[in-house]
Amino acid sequence: MKMFAATGCAVLLGRRNREAPGQQTVSPLAAYGDSRPKIRPPCLPWFHPSKLGLILTICAAALCPARSQTIDPAYTNTYSLRNIGPAPGVPLPNGGMIFKAGDTNTLLLGGNAATPSAAIYQVGVTRGAGNHLTGFTGPAVFVANAGSADDGIMDSLAYGPNGCLFFTLVNDVAIGEIAPGATTVSRIVPLSSMGIQSLLNLTVVPSGMPGAGRLNVQEFSWSQWHEMKISLNADGITYNIVTNGVDIEEDDAEEGGATYLTPGHPGFPNGGVLVGCITEFIGYTLDGNSDPVPGTSVPIVENMLAAGQAGFDGMTADPATEDILFMYEGNIYVMTASFPLAPPTASITTPANNANCLDTGFTFSATASQSNGAISELDVYDYGTNIVDTFYQPPYSAPVNLPDGAHALTAVVTSGDDQMATSAVVNITVTSVPLPPPVVQLISPASNSAVCDCWPIELVAAATSPQGVALVQFYNNGTNYLGQSTNAPYEVSFPNLRLGTLALTAIATDTTGLSTVSAVVNTTVTNLALLELEDALTANDLCELCFRGNPGSNYVFLAGTNLLSSGTWTPLSTNMASSSLIFYTDPSPLGAKRFYRARQQ
Repeated sequence: MKMFAATGCAVLLGRRNREAPGQQTVSPLAAYGDSRPKIRPPCLPWFHPSKLGLILTICAAALCPARSQTIDPAYTNTYSLRNIGPAPGVPLPNGGMIFKAGDTNTLLLGGNAATPSAAIYQVGVTRGAGNHLTGFTGPAVFVANAGSADDGIMDSLAYGPNGCLFFTLVNDVAIGEIAPGATTVSRIVPLSSMGIQSLLNLTVVPSGMPGAGRLNVQEFSWSQWHEMKISLNADGITYNIVTNGVDIEEDDAEEGGATYLTPGHPGFPNGGVLVGCITEFIGYTLDGNSDPVPGTSVPIVENMLAAGQAGFDGMTADPATEDILFMYEGNIYVMTASFPLAPPTASITTPANNANCLDTGFTFSATASQSNGAISELDVYDYGTNIVDTFYQPPYSAPVNLPDGAHALTAVVTSGDDQMATSAVVNITVTSVPLPPPVVQLISPASNSAVCDCWPIELVAAATSPQGVALVQFYNNGTNYLGQSTNAPYEVSFPNLRLGTLALTAIATDTTGLSTVSAVVNTTVTNLALLELEDALTANDLCELCFRGNPGSNYVFLAGTNLLSSGTWTPLSTNMASSSLIFYTDPSPLGAKRFYRARQQ
């Protein structure tokens, strides 16, 4: 980038616009000729993260004719662009945005960007046809401060590990962190000492892509893409961030946000990354590490210069539709790909196929999902034509009354993009004859058995019902709930039972709500004696050892093939008994006979 003075204004030279065949793009300062680099109109506030600090461009807005943002001609048949307006209640300029973790209907945005009073706000969104964003539910509300002594969030906001929010402080060349639940900045990590001279964007590789969870930062001045290494800080809530030694030279200087395109987007079958540049948004092809491949950039959105209030941009992907959202001059745009979303799926979970159900009523339950979209409706049919019930949101469960006789139930689901799917048929018989209750037996642990306090107790029950078993719950002394299982084999593992005698029961409930309590199984939890060694098989058939020692003493586990020969014992591991119990798993696969012992050092 170069700076020069023209007509009393400081003007920043950007990259030249790409032009489609037959298409001409006229620079706002056309006097320089089409062969010159295109010039950023000298009417937008500009914060340049260089050693010169803040550079403000001021001139008459009349020099900057308005231009509308458009999809590049190469992608007009595969992408569309809509302006849904500004987020109400978020003070301009904006900077950075992302959907709230676990909530596809709440958007987090930066306001008062690049100032010490910068903050993150949240606002609800509305959705229309195809589940695409149409607007906002109301004024935004404050979430957390996102400013430093002389800077604030700008362009990028992303989730790091465990819900920690990361954001860019461009003038500080730093990353800010906000711990979950915090309302102020939890930590600021300077990057200049790591050789990063300017900072604009940060991205986190989304789940399902190579390198998922890795943090990347992008420099403005040098168009560099840096892989970063994250480690938990000593406070247990914030993170240390250092360069990982992997730097990539991009084709263009970035200017306003970045986000990933998941595999399957038009033009990016293996996924891509979309970045904001001076005059357009461009897409890069990804390598096998989810990094941009130099030389593969193509323009997607053009004409990103306009007169008016300039905002500090941000970009994110809509997890419900895979639309791309970006902010420009205070407005939020939605870029939608024309590829179809994955088909939805539906399944009836209760009643079970071939179940008998009472005509006094039974519970109907189903599941429905769309891997990259949302479900808008689930209809329950009898014999494909008689509608039984309709659900517009989960849980898809309700009491149902049907007349006596045979019935064939299906769940027909409709997704937000109007795709439909039908579940497998569940045949049931509705009768007025009282239904038999389920049969249940607790088969493990055995009655009057003893278990050691080293290991979790494995509770296993056998249960059957003509109506189908909905779940089996496990209890101690009839009221102390231990867990439940909804699929055979019905089993749970409970590690924290107290010493002494236990009175265990299993309660099986069928799909009509009938339940049966098993016979009581008494078992005793015993305390492993001091200096006693116990062994057990793990789930992957390895030998796990449990030893009770004196706290503070060191013990070595040894293995041998001859119990009587001292020369065959091999040390495996040395452990300190920080508490009384010590555990060790022998990585050697099962095979020849092995003996184990523990010896104090």
